[in-house]
Amino acid sequence: MQYDGGHHAAPLQTSSDIRRQALTERLGWREVRVYKEDLDGDKPFLLDKVRAATMRRTERQTTARTYS
Repeated sequence: MQYDGGHHAAPLQTSSDIRRQALTERLGWREVRVYKEDLDGDKPFLLDKVRAATMRRTERQTTARTYS
């Protein structure tokens, strides 16, 4: 997970974030970007984001095994 605070809107930080995400994905990982709003409320949206990313990963692994 990557927490993006307000400074991540700055152009230099944004390009750094994009490069880091590209490297992370080349290494086989998926970044889940988290913002302050994702942490608000009784049932934070963060839980849905992480659950969705985990489900996509599981589906890809299952599909890969099926076609191997």
